[in-house]
This record gives sequence, C-alpha cells and structure tokens, in this order.
Amino acid sequence: MLIAALVAMLWLDQWLADQPAPNWLPAFLARSGNIAPGLVLLPLALFLGVLASRELAILLRAKGVRTNTPILSLATIAGMAAVSAGAQGPGSLGYAVAVLAIAALDICRTRDPIGAMTAIAGAMLAFVHLGVMLGFLLALRQEHSAWLLLFILVTTKACDIGAFFTGKAIGKHKLIPWLSPKKTWEGLVGGVLASIAIALAGWSLVEPVKDAPLLLAIPTGLIIALVAQAGDLAISLYKRDAAAKDSGQSLPGFGGILDIIDSPLLVGPFAYAWLALII
Repeated sequence: MLIAALVAMLWLDQWLADQPAPNWLPAFLARSGNIAPGLVLLPLALFLGVLASRELAILLRAKGVRTNTPILSLATIAGMAAVSAGAQGPGSLGYAVAVLAIAALDICRTRDPIGAMTAIAGAMLAFVHLGVMLGFLLALRQEHSAWLLLFILVTTKACDIGAFFTGKAIGKHKLIPWLSPKKTWEGLVGGVLASIAIALAGWSLVEPVKDAPLLLAIPTGLIIALVAQAGDLAISLYKRDAAAKDSGQSLPGFGGILDIIDSPLLVGPFAYAWLALII
C-alpha cells in the first residue's frame, strides 16, 4: 500500500510538471513554462522529515542529550532547503550557521550551559543526516523525471528485500553481530544481486539513463545496494546506542519513519553524484 501511494504521488508530480504553468502561478513555482517538478513530493518530504526528526529527538533524549524537537525539525527543513535550493539560496553553510544560532539561542533560554555542545551537535545531525539527505532526493526530482527517482528508490529497496529473504533462507555468517545480529554476509550478497537485477531490468525504461550503456546498470545497482546497507546500519547504530529496538511506532509492523527511509536517505547524495557522472 505504501508503494502504491508513492507511485501515485510520483505519477501526479510528473503529470503536473508536464502541464503549462498558469499565469497566476508565482515564478518560483514554474520552470521553462511548465509547473515546476517536485511540488507534490515537497510536502511529502517535509512531512517525513518532521516525523523523522521527532524520532531522532527521542533517540537523542534516550542518550541524555538535551534536545528540542521543533529545533530538530527546523534543522531538517533547513538542510533540505540548503540542498534543493542550490545556487538560488544562500547555500549550505549559511543555513548551517542559522541552525546553530537557533540551537544556541534555545540553550541560552534555559540558562543552563550543561549539554550545550551536544544539543547543537544533535541539531547538526538532523541537519545533515535528515535534511541534507532528503534534499538530495528532491534535487534528483528537480533535475530528472519522477520515474528516474522511482527507479532509484525501487533499486534501493530491492536491496533491503533481497537481503532479508536471502539472509532468512541461507544466511549463516553474521555481518556485524554487535550492531545488527540478524544481518548476514549471504543476505548482503543477495541484496546486492537484487539491486543489480532491478537496475538491469529498469535501465532501458527510464530517461535519461536508457541512453547510457546497459553495462553501467551493474555498478549503479552495486553502488546503490552498498550505500543502502550503510544507511540501514547507520540508523541501527543510532538505535543501538539509544538501546531502542525501533526508531518509533509511526508505522505499526514496520517501526518508525527512520526505519523506512534509512536506506534512501544515504543513497540520495551518492545517486545524485553517480548520475551526474554517467549521464
């Protein structure tokens, strides 16, 4: 059901981007005479970013870090804006300084300097790991079709699914037992092969990668799979440090939002750079 909803939103986003921009539409919401791409995905990214920042705040508090949930949400949104705005905005450094200033002001309000640096570090974690990473996914949509973004996301999740079923079927050798006891080397190989298979299957269907050699689908699937696993392990590291099984209970049966978007978060910047290289 989640996949169907995502496909529907991507289709709507692509359909809108193919429509001529009406005269009353503000200039920043138009591009080349059409409605700007990403208008449907932007509210979704903001929604996911805010929910993820709330879960991150819970994990930070479990470690005794003084954190303010609205501050983390603002940090996440600032990170998204810093990347997706690109050259049109003041840049990542300017946004980072703004986030630090907001976090510092919040510490001053409490009149207690203890924990000030860790609180600011928590805000920067939200800025980078949530905001910047989501911003790259938005930037991918702004520069390419919605179907290319879907191709990246499906290839990413293919690794998760392939690793799960392969590990469950034949997994014997633990990958990192102290961090994620259920992950195995066999599962990792299965996940990589699944991502490569999806990349090969979808390569000739999606602009503009279909104009690139088909053999490039193999390193594309490999890179996405390995980075996806790293993203999964990064959130596992946070949860392990906070002694939490799941990042939250936003999605019963799946865990929290962080448990769902952990892989795509890290894939975003790597996919953006890789596509810029091969296209």
